[in-house]
Amino acid sequence: MPPVLAVRTASLSENPEAFFALVRTCGRCLTGNCAALTLLVLATTAAASGQTLVVTTGGSTVSQGATLSITAVPSMPNTVLSVNGGSSCDTVSYVVDVSYTDQAGSTTWAEYDALNEPGNQAVTVSWSGIRGGGATVSWQFNGVSQSSAVGFFINGINPSPSAIDAYISSGPWFIRNLVSQESSYRQYDGLGYPLWGAPDGIGLMQLEPPSRISLDQDYWSWPTNTADGLTLLNGKQSGAYSHWTTQINQAQADGGPNPPPLYGTYCAFQYPQNSGDYYGDADWIHAYNGFYYTQWVHASPPSLGYWNMDGYNHSGYVEKVCNAVPQ
Repeated sequence: MPPVLAVRTASLSENPEAFFALVRTCGRCLTGNCAALTLLVLATTAAASGQTLVVTTGGSTVSQGATLSITAVPSMPNTVLSVNGGSSCDTVSYVVDVSYTDQAGSTTWAEYDALNEPGNQAVTVSWSGIRGGGATVSWQFNGVSQSSAVGFFINGINPSPSAIDAYISSGPWFIRNLVSQESSYRQYDGLGYPLWGAPDGIGLMQLEPPSRISLDQDYWSWPTNTADGLTLLNGKQSGAYSHWTTQINQAQADGGPNPPPLYGTYCAFQYPQNSGDYYGDADWIHAYNGFYYTQWVHASPPSLGYWNMDGYNHSGYVEKVCNAVPQ
């Protein structure tokens, strides 16, 4: 007895795109492994009659408006695409768009394609990098675009403090305090989206442009954000140390006093240093946030010079870092 036939229909006059896609597809069926006769009925229209797009993660169906999560590792959620009712005679193409816009209007975006896949086989999305935001899966069935897209969200899960500490262990002695001050050890906010802080900082290290050298990954990948933040911080060390040396040398040349000490819960900046912390590191900390901490104001006799600590912008940043409790 011959096998039961699956009938697909398309009208040349009303939907030529679907018709010729069906012809191409069924031509492959007749010469391939499908032991079925395909009937082309010219008086009807049906491009993907009975077929539905299915998105799953961890074996569960992803519904419209659902939220998937980037793991704390981080890794993207395992996402599988398929068509319910497709056969090996059919071809399916999928396009996954993922985009996000932050509070300053900057956008992250990526597109993932799986083209001309067999209609009866599931496809796992091959993510490249870590990205989140709003995701939309659109699809074509036998070359015809379908209107039934699936939309969902991808947010992030913050790593544990111990994971962050292990990653930043190569940083300077104050790095844990600095990260705590910048982000309270968070890459993502309470909704799982990149932590944003004024004027335009992102993530654990609150990177601002142009310091987001890894672009979208600084938003969504906490190891990348941390690595780029450490690069930024380390790049400011020599300038900060040079600045401090210039200030103390000028003060001494003017016969001025030693700088006043700065004490905090985790810092003890003083000169002479003795058992305290090196004042150049105060300038280094401040440089991460812009400008420097120490400033000797030179004056011509008979006026006296003086120390104007945190005088460049009066941000209080060094004090905040010195008192920030590591998580």
